Amino acid sequence: MEIKNTISRPDGEPLKVIYNETDPLADMEGKIFQGIHAFVFCDGKMVLVNHPRGGWMPPGGGREGEETIEEVVIREVQEETNMKVLYQEVIGFQDIYERDPITRQTRNFCIVEPYGEFTADPDGEIMEI
Repeated sequence: MEIKNTISRPDGEPLKVIYNETDPLADMEGKIFQGIHAFVFCDGKMVLVNHPRGGWMPPGGGREGEETIEEVVIREVQEETNMKVLYQEVIGFQDIYERDPITRQTRNFCIVEPYGEFTADPDGEIMEI
């Protein structure tokens, strides 16, 4: 399935976005893997984080160095929720046609369990889950 959409940057410039459910590592020419958003479930409930710039949303973030998709998911989920990823699966990705290069972000499904109580993420942005 492919979904095409246009969103607006904060400055009003339109951006083409294409969501796809094929292999996110295929057809990477001219694109960079930028980051992830994880649809996280714990004890049958979806876990969301309260981000100061975006409100309630799935945990996620950018790739650091040469991390794999799986490594980014594990790190971001742990940082933003203090939870351990028990199972994960890529469910899709979106290509964002900014100026250059095209950025790719994956969407992932995860089952998790808490490491312990959540206090805040290391960046100090997420204060509530």
